[in-house]
Amino acid sequence: MNKNQMLIRKIQILPIGDAAQKAATRNTLYRWQQLCCQAANQIASHLYLQEQVKDFMYLKHGLRIRLADAAKDPQGLLDCSRPNSLYRMLSSTYMGQLPSDVMSSLVRRIMAGFAGHRKAYQQGLRSLSTYRRDIPIPFGIRSLKGLRYDEERKAFFFRLYGLDLMTYMGRGKDKATLLDEALEGKVKLRSGSLEIRKGKIYWLAVMEKALSPLREGTPARAANITPEERPAFVALQLLTSKPVLYVCN
Repeated sequence: MNKNQMLIRKIQILPIGDAAQKAATRNTLYRWQQLCCQAANQIASHLYLQEQVKDFMYLKHGLRIRLADAAKDPQGLLDCSRPNSLYRMLSSTYMGQLPSDVMSSLVRRIMAGFAGHRKAYQQGLRSLSTYRRDIPIPFGIRSLKGLRYDEERKAFFFRLYGLDLMTYMGRGKDKATLLDEALEGKVKLRSGSLEIRKGKIYWLAVMEKALSPLREGTPARAANITPEERPAFVALQLLTSKPVLYVCN
């Protein structure tokens, strides 16, 4: 049983540098966001076509079409796996314009979303999802470099694909506490994304946090859990959260 909880925090971030550097960073992120929108719709279209091609009954009689890696299936058409086919499609268009890690992350996310609606697509109950220009820019956590806290400026600093960024926490302490715990190794940062809305840039930080009372072997019924941890405890439906009846003879 996974005794961890996944947390998502929306953290505002700001470009670092002089006016020209900040403007260049913003322009780069806006350009990546536009390219992510185009790439996401291309991925969805290719996935749908790959899913439907085996049902094209008007193709040459006797032709068996299977969308599989030819190295694994003698009847397969693809010369690579499906994720690789999509990445190669994106690379042919966006290499040098989008970081390769963004393309890989985008393929994984769009494939996961497509899989969730596959049955509805097959039954004609749902139209193909389309992605808008405000789509978040996904990235793998390994691309986030040099996360550190600056005591003087009361902010966290990091680099992402060569862009220098800093956090703006505002009044909430929860986000800063979680990032502090990430630096201490108590919380694991997972793949995240950048969201741009109304001129502001946000880091949608995904974090994995161990439910400390369980990690220490404390029965759930006796654990002093926080309001934030309560939903995760309830969802686990732990046996040790049940009341105990003591019977003496």
